[in-house]
Amino acid sequence: MRPMDRSRIQVSPDQTHHIYEKRPFYEERFTRVLRYSGNKLAAVFDSSGAYHIDLKGNAVYPARFLQTFGFYGGHATVRDETGWFHIKADGIPAYTQRYAWCGNFQEGLCVVRNETGEYHHILPIGEPAYSDRYVYAGDFREGSCVVQIEGGKCTHILPDGSLLHGKWFDDLDVYHKAFARAKDEKGWSHIDAQGNSLYEPRYQMIEPFYNGQARVEDRSWNRLIIDEHGATVCYLRRGSHFQRLSADLDGFWKTHAIACAVKIGIFEHLPGSTNHIADSCSLATENSRRLLRALAEIGLLKCDGDIWKPTPEGSYLSASHPETLADAATEYSERMTEPWRNLHVTLNTCVYDEKPNFFESMFCDQKRAPAHHRMLRSYAEHDYSLLVDLLPLKGVNAVVDAGGGTGTLASMIAKRNPNLHVTLLDLPQVLEIVDFSVSELDNLSLLPGDIFQPWNCQADAVILARGDS
Repeated sequence: MRPMDRSRIQVSPDQTHHIYEKRPFYEERFTRVLRYSGNKLAAVFDSSGAYHIDLKGNAVYPARFLQTFGFYGGHATVRDETGWFHIKADGIPAYTQRYAWCGNFQEGLCVVRNETGEYHHILPIGEPAYSDRYVYAGDFREGSCVVQIEGGKCTHILPDGSLLHGKWFDDLDVYHKAFARAKDEKGWSHIDAQGNSLYEPRYQMIEPFYNGQARVEDRSWNRLIIDEHGATVCYLRRGSHFQRLSADLDGFWKTHAIACAVKIGIFEHLPGSTNHIADSCSLATENSRRLLRALAEIGLLKCDGDIWKPTPEGSYLSASHPETLADAATEYSERMTEPWRNLHVTLNTCVYDEKPNFFESMFCDQKRAPAHHRMLRSYAEHDYSLLVDLLPLKGVNAVVDAGGGTGTLASMIAKRNPNLHVTLLDLPQVLEIVDFSVSELDNLSLLPGDIFQPWNCQADAVILARGDS
């Protein structure tokens, strides 16, 4: 009789027990089971709670939890009324601390999230492995892990919390066979242990290297295999310049579909079923379904059963979002479309030594001006929050935010630099709609004026940012 190969023990199709060679491995049945881990124990759940069983299907300790997971590094993640933590094989907690969430021990360390939403790694005794805290942290693999800081930048750290290479990326993966996937402002590439790209091209999709080769996709939709030097091994699918140009040409439908959804209020009635949204927005059910599916294709909605929910991107299109882009959707689909539609005429007739009249014409429309500045305020709040602390204002006593709109950037600078005097310069009709909280700052003053005319003020520095800074 051949010995049993425990690696072939599988979870049954209905997830109520384990099977071996298509036969039940024991008589007991549970509500749900997970696969056996390295110490020959499996996490299960039934009416008594969550716990672990041995190879005979018997509970290995009397304790019960709300959730249990597999054993890794001699520890299993569990959750009870006090929080998340780890237990040993006898069901006894490995330490006294509790967390808002725990991962699994990998390479002697485990990622956890505390009650304030910060991530870090702990040792098997529950103590922090280092002092830093992050917006996100992943598992260790091949001696390092990925962490993310405020603003979204990512890097790799070592088990003691020190930086592996000190380089930061827009997105990042763990190392796999000495290389990691990394995304910068140009796209994806593979990097070495020093954080250097292996090759110059950037791709819109890459996979980890497998025996020295990786599948990638470039911006022309060519799908190909490259080696570790970035050289093309073979093509799997050839894209075309025709496809890319076609996508650029018909991109307008996304702009107008988004604007349509904002105008009829779809994002104000989420989550909801197709029928609920149709009734709330006065649409025929089939028309509602078509628009919802289009928004899902763009990546703004997701459907859970028959309930439509906004994705993180789609949530910005609700008027109640603190950084709403609902006004931007309307602006881009209507008024800001017109200059582009007549660009050929403008290029033939516009004299560029004349003063631009874009903003003046915008303020002739009393409905448009507030919406336009709400749009610009959202962009400013999103883009400038991390920029303010990097401005070279040391030794500066007075600064002018020229054409600063309703003062989003100016107020940020004033609040973070109480000894600095900030002047917000813009058209009188713009300053009329400045929020009270901005105009009442002690070190911020409003100066009505035209940036194309002499300014009645003095300052050590001038800021010219994008509109409504």
